Amino acid sequence: MIIRALSKLMLAAFAVVLVVGCAEERLTFERWQTIHEGQTPLAVEEAIGEPWNKMSDRWIYEDSERHISARIYFNEDGTKVICKQWYDPDRGWHGKNPDELDVPETSGAEIRSSTGSGTID
Repeated sequence: MIIRALSKLMLAAFAVVLVVGCAEERLTFERWQTIHEGQTPLAVEEAIGEPWNKMSDRWIYEDSERHISARIYFNEDGTKVICKQWYDPDRGWHGKNPDELDVPETSGAEIRSSTGSGTID
């Protein structure tokens, strides 16, 4: 009787280890890259999973063990992605936040002043 109970317990523990050990890591840079402007919150959740913090205009993803942070920003009614950000120690920062959306592209722009002119690379 005790042996049977122990074997069931060991089998259950093995199953848990197997499931947890084989769990797919959803918050990855590659999956984050698949998220594009205009996608729905459901598409975001399918790509990188449930956020750590869900607000109407942004979702925050954090993985403190891997030092990963991701932000997905939505339009005013929360129905479409407008931009995204990613940070990890190997890649640094990628993407934009909503405050950067209206900033014009400066690469190649010519700057003129009273002391001269130049081009931004």
